[in-house]
Amino acid sequence: MRRIPAGTRINLGPGVFETRGYSPGNHAWQPKDGWKIIGSGMGITTLKLVEASLPHHTYDAIGGDYNDFLHAFEVKDLTIDCNLPDQPKGSDYTARVVCAAIGVAGRDIRIKRVQAIRFGTQTDAGECFVIAAAGAHAHLEAAGQYATNCVIEDCVAEQPSENNFRETTVLHFGGGGAPPNWAGLPAYHRSCVIRNCFVDGAYSNGRNSQRIKVEAISLVGGRQYQLTTKTPHGRVANGTFYLNQVYITGQSTASLIFTGPFKVDALGDIHDMDQEHTLRFTISVDLPAPSFNTSIAFIGVQFQATSVGGGMAAVVEGNRIFNCITGGPYHDSYSSIDVIARNNYYFNVLSGPGENLAGIDALYDNTRIDLASLKYDDSIDVDDFFSLAFSDYYDNSIGIATTYQKHGFSEAEVNPLDPADIKPSGVLISDGGGLDGPLYSASTQVLDVSLDGYTFTYPMSGRATLPTSAAKYNTSDRQRPLLDLTVTSGVATATVPHSTPITASEKHGFKTGDAVYISKAGPNDSNFNGNHTITAVTDSEFRFEVPTGAVAPDAHGYYGRIYQVGHVDWETNIVNLTKQSVGFGPPSAIVGYAANRRSPWTFRQVLLRDNFVRELEPGGVPDGFGIDFSSVENLLLDRNVISLASPFKVRSGATGSALAFQNETIDGTLISSTLVNLPTASLPDIETAIEEAVTLAFLK
Repeated sequence: MRRIPAGTRINLGPGVFETRGYSPGNHAWQPKDGWKIIGSGMGITTLKLVEASLPHHTYDAIGGDYNDFLHAFEVKDLTIDCNLPDQPKGSDYTARVVCAAIGVAGRDIRIKRVQAIRFGTQTDAGECFVIAAAGAHAHLEAAGQYATNCVIEDCVAEQPSENNFRETTVLHFGGGGAPPNWAGLPAYHRSCVIRNCFVDGAYSNGRNSQRIKVEAISLVGGRQYQLTTKTPHGRVANGTFYLNQVYITGQSTASLIFTGPFKVDALGDIHDMDQEHTLRFTISVDLPAPSFNTSIAFIGVQFQATSVGGGMAAVVEGNRIFNCITGGPYHDSYSSIDVIARNNYYFNVLSGPGENLAGIDALYDNTRIDLASLKYDDSIDVDDFFSLAFSDYYDNSIGIATTYQKHGFSEAEVNPLDPADIKPSGVLISDGGGLDGPLYSASTQVLDVSLDGYTFTYPMSGRATLPTSAAKYNTSDRQRPLLDLTVTSGVATATVPHSTPITASEKHGFKTGDAVYISKAGPNDSNFNGNHTITAVTDSEFRFEVPTGAVAPDAHGYYGRIYQVGHVDWETNIVNLTKQSVGFGPPSAIVGYAANRRSPWTFRQVLLRDNFVRELEPGGVPDGFGIDFSSVENLLLDRNVISLASPFKVRSGATGSALAFQNETIDGTLISSTLVNLPTASLPDIETAIEEAVTLAFLK
C-alpha cells in the first residue's frame, strides 16, 4: 500500500483482507490524495484490523495523521471489521486499545456504503470515533488547508464491541480543535454531511447496550463479589464490564476500587442461578466486607451516533439511529457556526439531536506558562493551612513558585459566576526537570500567596530533596494568560502575549460578538472576571464593556473562549425515547444544555420545527422533556408534536426572544412552554395570541 501512488483506484474483490491499519505509533500505511478504495459490497469485501498491540493507542483500519491532509479520497462498498474483541490482550484480559474503522482529515472526502462492526475502546486513554473525517485545525487553515465538502453516506455501523471502557462516537466530523500552542483558535469544517446512514448501538442478538442500573453488590468471599442488575446485564463469562458510581457506605465519593473495567468471572450467583441478572467479579485488593450504596451505580458506556460539532453549514439528514444514548448530532466541545438536523429517525434513545455546551476552550497541555522559579521548602507544615483538606499531603514538601507576571491566585478566590462560591485558587504544576521533577508536579489548590502577587505556595506530590528547573504552571481550568488588561471609559482592552510581528498561533482568534471568560483579574475584580461579549478585535487585542468607573486590575488574569453555536435548525425528526437511563437524568428528546446565562448567549438562533417526539412505552417518560433548551437568544418552536407522560413537554431557560406556533400533544392540545429564569412562567402559543387579539378587536 505504501508504494501505491496518489490518484490510484484500488479494487478489492470478495474475501477478507487483513491490515494493521494506522496508529500514531504504527505507521503501517496511510491513504493518499485521490485514492479510491472500492470493495465488492458490504458483507462481501471485508477489511479486518489486526495486530493492534500498542497499549493505549488508537488504531484505524484506514487512517492517517491529521497533518497529512487528504484531497479527494474515497472509500466505498466494503465492510470494516474493527476486531476489538480479538486484538492481542494484556494480563487484564483486555486489548487496551481503541479500534475504529476510518479516521482521516482532509477535503472532498467520500465515505459511502461502508459497514463498520466490532468497534470500540478498551482503554481509558481514548474515546472511539468509528468513522471520522474532515478534521479542521487552526494550523491547517493557516496553511490554506480547509476541511470542506466531506460526505459520510449510506453507511452502516452495528455490532459494537461488547466490552467497551469509554464512550463511542460513531459518525463524526471533527473541527474546532488545535494541537498544543494553537489551543483556543477556532477552525470549522465546512459543508459536510452525514446522510442516510444506519447506526445500531445494540450488542449481538439485540442485547441491550444502554447503561444498566446496579441493584446490589455483595461479597462472595476473598476478593470476589457478586453484582446484580435491575434489568438483564447482557454480559458473557470471561468478558469484561465497566462499573461506575459505586459508593461504599459512609464515603462521600465513588469508590475507586469499584470503578473501572472488571473481568466477568462467571455468570449467576454462587449457585449459578439468575445468570441473566447476576455476575461475579474480582477486585485487586483485600477489603473488610463493605456495605454499598448502589442507588446511582451502573454498568456500561454510552454510544453517540452522530457528531458534527465545530462546523459551518453541517448537515445530518435521513439517518436511522437505534439503541444509542444520544442520537445526535451531539456536540460538547468547541464552538459551531451552524448545524442542521432533518428527517432523522431515532429509536430507543435517551435523546435525539443534542448540544451540551457548558464548557470553555482550554489548553490541550497543562504546561503552558513558564515559571520564573520553583523550589521546595520542608520547614513549612501543611497542618498550618487548616482551612484546606490536605490530609493526603501532610508528609510532602511545600512548593514555592514564582511567576514572571502577577499570577492572580488567591487563598479566597470568588467564583465570578457564583459569588457565594469562595475557595482557594486551583493550580496545575508540571514539567519540572531533574530526578525529583515529578514530585513538584501537582493538581491542587494554592496554600498562600505573597503580597507582591508574584509568588504562591502549594502542596507538592511528594517529599523532595533535590531542586528542579524549567517547570511550568497553569490555572486549574487551563486558561491562556493575558499580557495586559487596561480600561478606558468603560471599555476594557485585553492583550494576549505575542511576538512582533504576531504569529498565527499567537492570535486569540476572536471576532466581534464572540463570548469570552475572564478569570483571576485583580484578583477577584468583579468588574472584569466573568463572561463578556467582545465588541472589537485586532490580532493581539480584544475589547469588552465593563462598568463605568472600573480601573485596570493589578493582575491581568486569564481568558478562554466560551462555547457557542450560531444557528441550530432541527426539523422533521422523529424521536422515540427510551425509559430513564442511569447517570443521565430523565430522557429529553431535543436538547440544548448550557450554563443558564442570559448573556453572552450560548445559542444565538434556534429553530425547532415539525419534530415528533414520543415514548416507546406508555408512561415510560414520566418526568423528561420533549424539548429542553437554555441560553438561547432567539428561539422559534413551530408545529412540534410531543407525546409524553411527562407534564413538562417544553422547557426553555434563560431565553431572549421566544416564539411558539402550533406545538401540540398527540391529541391536538396546544403546548404552553415552561420558561425558566424569565419574567413570565410560560410562553403562549402565537395562534392563541392572534385569536385573542382578533376577538378583542371585534369586541371593541
